[in-house]
This record gives sequence, structure tokens and C-alpha cells, in this order.
Amino acid sequence: MKHAVAAAVAEKTADAAPAPTESLLQDPHFWVAVSFVLFVGLFCKFVLPAILKALDDRAATIRDQLERANHLRAEAEALLASYKRQQEEAVKEAEALVQQAKKDADAMRASAEAELKNTIARRTKQAEESIKRAETDAVQQIRTRLVDIATETARNVISAQLGAEKEDPAVARALQSIERNIH
Repeated sequence: MKHAVAAAVAEKTADAAPAPTESLLQDPHFWVAVSFVLFVGLFCKFVLPAILKALDDRAATIRDQLERANHLRAEAEALLASYKRQQEEAVKEAEALVQQAKKDADAMRASAEAELKNTIARRTKQAEESIKRAETDAVQQIRTRLVDIATETARNVISAQLGAEKEDPAVARALQSIERNIH
């Protein structure tokens, strides 16, 4: 069995080794290797720099886009901060306006109450004055009426006492004089 294995190994090595009669230039493996080396060399000389340049350009474009994106992000953050400040200022201003409106409303309420009190006092005073005038007028009317009644009564009494002398012009003048003096 040892011989069979050794024979198989020798046979394999004999097949793998190039025949001594063939030259290296006629070996297809050699030409494949040469063409591969030429391909890799030409690829590295002409194609690889173009690919690397395209990749570098793409990387530069991406880097520029990232820088722009970062710049835009910074602007957006600054704008957001500005809007937040403006919103806070607007809220503060609105609160101040509400406070001022409350103060103004309180002042207006106090002013209206004072004005209402003044109006009520003025109207009360006017009503009291009207009542006093009405009382004075009523007293005056009562006095006038009493004078008229008293004059008429006096005239009737004097006429009844004087009887026929009723038509005396001196009596009529005296009664008119009394009536004028009483009024």
C-alpha cells in the first residue's frame, strides 16, 4: 500500500510539473500571469487614479454638504433661539398688558364708583332743593289762599256790619290795600 500511495503522489507531481520540453513562453499560465500583471499595472496607472479622484471629489462634495448642513443647522438653532426669545418677550409683554388692563379697570371702577357717589349726592341735593322749593311754593300757595280767604271773609264781615255802606269807595280801597300788603 505504501507503494500505491507513493506512485499516486509521483504521478500527481509529474502532472503538475511542466514538461521540460515546453518553454515558458508557450505556457498559457505564464501568459495569463503576465496579462494579469499588465492589467493590474495599467489599472493602477490609469483607472485607479480616476476612481480615487472621483471618490475624493465625492468625499469633498459630501464634506461640503455636511458643512452647509452644519451651518444651516447653526442658523436654524440661532433662529429658533431668536423666536423663543421673541415669544418670551411677547408673553412678558402680554402679561404686562394684562396687568396694566387690570390696573386700568380697577382705576375705572374706582372712578365710576366715585362719579356714581357724586352723581347720587348731587341728585339727592337737587331732590332736597326741589322738595324745599315745593314746600316753599306750597306754603306760599297756602298763605296766598289763606289771605284770599281772610280777605274775602273780612270783606263779607265788614259788608255785613256796614250793610248799606257796602259800596263805599274808601272801604274798597282799604280792602285792596290790605290785600296788597299781605301778599
